[in-house]
Amino acid sequence: MALLGLTEYEARVYRAMLTSHPITAYRLGKLSGVPLSRVYEVVAHLVEKGAATLIPGEPARYAPVPPDILIQTAQLRVASALSSLQTELSSLYQSAGSDGSGWIRGERLVFSRLISLIQTAKTDLLLAAAASVQERIAGSVVMERLAARMRIYTTSGGVADTPFILLADFQSLLIGRLGEDSDALFSHHPMLIRFAEDYFRQRAMAELVQESRTATPAAVSPRLTENNWLDWEEEKQRRLLRAH
Repeated sequence: MALLGLTEYEARVYRAMLTSHPITAYRLGKLSGVPLSRVYEVVAHLVEKGAATLIPGEPARYAPVPPDILIQTAQLRVASALSSLQTELSSLYQSAGSDGSGWIRGERLVFSRLISLIQTAKTDLLLAAAASVQERIAGSVVMERLAARMRIYTTSGGVADTPFILLADFQSLLIGRLGEDSDALFSHHPMLIRFAEDYFRQRAMAELVQESRTATPAAVSPRLTENNWLDWEEEKQRRLLRAH
């Protein structure tokens, strides 16, 4: 009942009021077990807090505000308080000049950030991860919905070492590992983003080279040229423009 802003005595009196109403303060004291010396003060506080209504008369009687209304009022109050707190804390955070970069530690927090970036990406998702990480991701998101904008590369990694690199929208980077000693670096830093882009370019080019070695001359991809590097950058810029 603390979530409703009620003290222990107020909660006991309100519960008793729900079972029998309208009711006098004296009877509320008997039903709730709240000392009679306190029950008149407590029921007055319930009226002030909007949890009960006073019915004048001799003697005065009280009726509870329906629980649904009481809970809805509490939800609105909490939502308003959280909104104000968010504004205050965000202002402090932004005034510090931080871009949100930093280390995340603990497997639950790291995996939660990984899934969040995947689900909120607007254009491109580039992921290099151990097979076990890919399996966990596939169990948490609908991969079919991401197929058109997500490219996945497999990295080596054992049971205790499950590394990954995720580049979302060419703007957010998460690089780390899952497992017992899970941690990850999250960053928007332009230089780190550039390094990640170069890494994925090289992975893409390596795959094209491998394809060219196994394909017949007529089937060699026309993308396997030096211009592929420029094509990559142009495609990225077009996607970023469409996202804004």
